[in-house]
Formats: sequence, C-alpha cells, structure tokens
Amino acid sequence: MFNAVNSAMEMFKSFMANQNERRDEIPPQSNRQNNSESSRVNEFLKLSPPVFHGSIVDEDPMLWLESVKKALQVMKAFDDEVVELAAYQLRDVAGVWFEMWEKERDEDDGPPTWEEFEEAFMANFIPEEDREAKATEFK
Repeated sequence: MFNAVNSAMEMFKSFMANQNERRDEIPPQSNRQNNSESSRVNEFLKLSPPVFHGSIVDEDPMLWLESVKKALQVMKAFDDEVVELAAYQLRDVAGVWFEMWEKERDEDDGPPTWEEFEEAFMANFIPEEDREAKATEFK
C-alpha cells in the first residue's frame, strides 16, 4: 500500500513539474497582445499627434488629418491599426461621431481602412463646399 501511495505521489509531482515548465514556456496570448497594443499606443502618443474635438471653432480638420497621418507614417503603423490609433485622439463630438460611425459599419467588412475613415471624417467635419474648393485647388 505504501509503495502505491508513494508511486502516485511521484507521478503527481512529475505531472505538476511538467505543467509548470509548460506554463513558463508559453506566455499568455492576451498579455502579449495587450503589451503590444499598449506599446503601439505609447509609440503613437510620443509623436504628439494633435487631439480633435469636432466642436472647437478654430479647429482645422484637414490639418488634424494630415498631422495624424504623418505620425502614423513615421511610426510605420500597420493598416489594421491606423484607424484605431487615430481615433484615440478624437474627443467630445468627434469621439461620439467615431463610435457611431464604427457601429454603423458592416462587421463583415473587417477593420476600417484609412481611406474609409478619412472619407467619412471629411464628410462629417468638413463642409462640402470646402471639400470641393480643396479638390479644385489641386486640379
């Protein structure tokens, strides 16, 4: 009886040691992803991209877009993260607009592209006559 208990205890110790080794070898996926995402946000914020409220009279939406786009290019942001990083700098009216825009998108379309975001942002925050004037200016 003593040998059976002793053998079972040895097997249990071996099993637990094996489990601990495996746990130490593979970091949890969610922690790696969260660390990666937070480091990308920190990298973006170090470039001091401007904040856009959408309700301040002298805010220039085109200047905001250009500044944020430049920061994203400098940090070589990936296509699937550019919109989320840009949205991090939207506050107040602009932040609410973004949340609504995101909810209205079809989930099957995948993450929004910069082009989709830019088009929707300009349609919402830049009057049509200003967009048309800008378009003719570059022709």
